[in-house]
This record gives sequence, C-alpha cells and structure tokens, in this order.
Amino acid sequence: MKRTISFEPWREHAFFVPVSGDPAKPVPEFAHLLMTVPGRSRTVRDALINLIDSASERVFLCSFLLGGEAVRDALRRAVQRLRGHVYVITALDERTLQRSLAQELDEIDLDALRRERKSFEALTRHGVYVRGAENCHAKFCVVDDRAALLGSANFDPNGLDLEEPGTVACGELGIVLEGHERVSPLAALFRHLWKCGCQREAPPHREAYRLSGVSPGREQAPYSPDAGDAVVWTGFGSTAILAGIRRTVTAAQHTLVLGSYSFTGMRERPALLIDDLADARRRGVRVEMLLRDRSRDLPEISALIDIGVEVRANRENHAKYAIADGDYGLLFSANFDGVHGLTDGVETGVWLRPDEASEVAKWHAQIWRETPCQALRWLTPIAFAQGMPAVRHESPPFLGGRLSIVGDVDALAR
Repeated sequence: MKRTISFEPWREHAFFVPVSGDPAKPVPEFAHLLMTVPGRSRTVRDALINLIDSASERVFLCSFLLGGEAVRDALRRAVQRLRGHVYVITALDERTLQRSLAQELDEIDLDALRRERKSFEALTRHGVYVRGAENCHAKFCVVDDRAALLGSANFDPNGLDLEEPGTVACGELGIVLEGHERVSPLAALFRHLWKCGCQREAPPHREAYRLSGVSPGREQAPYSPDAGDAVVWTGFGSTAILAGIRRTVTAAQHTLVLGSYSFTGMRERPALLIDDLADARRRGVRVEMLLRDRSRDLPEISALIDIGVEVRANRENHAKYAIADGDYGLLFSANFDGVHGLTDGVETGVWLRPDEASEVAKWHAQIWRETPCQALRWLTPIAFAQGMPAVRHESPPFLGGRLSIVGDVDALAR
C-alpha cells in the first residue's frame, strides 16, 4: 500500500531509530566501579548490603525511592546489632511519593506506591527512624562516618535488580568511597538534611506506622568542596554538580561521554549545558550521550543533534556521569534536567580519580556498542523507502496523532 503525506510536521524534531548494536556480553568486574546491568551484574546491590552489614556504630541512608526485601533485611539486622542508630531519608508522604514515582517511572505506578508504603511500615516497626525530604533525589549510604556508597541507583528493586514482583531493572552506576576526606562531607550533608531539609517523619514504633510533620532547623549548610576527588552536591546553596559537569565538558580535548536518564528542560536554558557542548564540538571533541529512550525528550534531544552530539538510548539506562578523555570527570545522581537536580533540589555526586573515571568510560563504551537505538534529527523519504521505522517505542506527543510518510506503509510496521 502506498500513501503520500507531507513530511513538514517532522522537520523540527528528533526520532529514535534502530541501529545495529553488538550482542550483549558479560560486563567486566571493575576494581572500583559498581553497576546494575539487568541480568548481568548486581554489584551495587552487593556492595550496599555489605556496607550496611559492616556498620558498627550508625547507618545513614538516603534514597529517593526505597524498598526490597534484601534492603529491609539488612537495615533490620543493623538496627538489632546497633540497638537503633539507623536513619533513613526518602520520599515519604504520599504526595511526594506519587510525584517521585511519576518522575522515575514515567507514570504513577500504584503497586509501586503500595510497595514503598509497606517498606516504611516494616522499617519503623523494626526500629528504623525514617524522615521524608521533598525534592531530594540523592542516593547514598554512609556507615560509621568511615565508608559510603554513592551513585545513580535508588535503593529499591529497580535500582538494585532484586528480581521481586513488579521489578523493572535499570542500568546504574555507583562507587564505594573510603577515607575521611571523601566520606565526612557526605556524612555532614546527611546530618544537615536530617535536621534542616526534612518535612515529615515516621519514628520507630512497634505497634503502628505514624507519619507526622517536622519543623526544619536553620543551621548553616555544610560546604560542598568541589575539588580533587571530593563529594559534591546540589542543594543548600550549592550547584557544584552542574559546575563539575561544565568543567568536565570544558576540559575535554578528544572525547566526552555523558549519561542520564532524561534530557529535559535544557533547550530553554542552553547556558546550563548545550552551549558548552557546542563549544566542545567546535573544538573537534567527539561527544556521546547515553539516555533512556523516552519519546517525551525527543524535542529537547533535537538541540543536541543540531550541534553534532551523538545520542543513543535504551530501555534501561538510569546512570548519570560525565567523563572527558577517558580519565577525568564525575558520577552523580542528577539528570540533565533544567528544572530539577542541576540547580535545585538535593542531589549528590563525586569527582572521580583517573582510574575510577577510566572504568566509567570503559563501561560506557560497552553499553554504547550494545545499544540498538540512535536519535536522528528527522527522517527523509529515502530513509522511509528503505523501511526505517520513525519511532521505536511510542508515538511522541508532538505528532498530535498524525503520521506523515512517503513510501511503503507496511514496511514501517516492522
């Protein structure tokens, strides 16, 4: 069947199209880098459980979303062993949870909402002290002020690939930090967030789950170091993650690899990142960005393609990173979002040492080669005549329900 319709509505937007990707193969075990690669690696999960089990004084855990029997069991063991002293910050009240789940899962998942609430009830019954912070998207755990885990993964079944009912595992990265200089700023951030950044709490209680308000304090915020191999964050007056990303982009001479769950709200504020990426391309830097294949981001992604950034996307990526020339950059929890994360809310990240950064670059290279979906600016009638589908997963909202094609309609359904 042949049908001829104008291409004009599509000229302003990008599309996800298939490319030939390498077959999936085992991912290496790195010396420093932790990961969740669905069905292939769960080292973030293993490191988190081991870290909690190693605590001898206290546990500070902050996760945008929280759940999973393995995590709850580890926290229960810690409470019994430490006789309390386990503190959790998460998205606690139902309104925040609904907004949080919609952001992370693209829609409100009522089953996920019930699982989150069940987790809180189970934790407080066993003696874990839980507080809720709005707009806190950070994911980290600190034990005894001596060691920490930080990265992109929520400490829930999706982020840790716990293989529980309803799990949709994500691709994640993380790292264990040790030593006073790296860990103490993160512990200080948790203490400040606990005292001054939370609005709700569910104290330990054996009989009933009780959610109540809490008045935030007004203490001076800790300083985000933003130097060397330091922990950095967004929040409490700091935008050090954004500054670190921009510094990494500016430093790149040959290659720049970036990862994020989403790319949204950036075209309206090009000075945040797009202008720096354009400068890097003018210097001859090859720029690759790995994203989740969310059709809602396609209008924004078109701005990246226009300046020569190569964009690939898959159904799993939730890792966030920026690495220049294979050995310089940082790992963080913030998405490339012009509204949330880079300039407001609470996020965490860390400047990587060269050997740590090189592992992220190697991980990116493997996942990039395996990713069978690339973003292109717009498709020509010739591409359609060759049987190239326009949109890989869902019809983007900017099409308004219209399909504009020239060529063999049956070929597009493949």
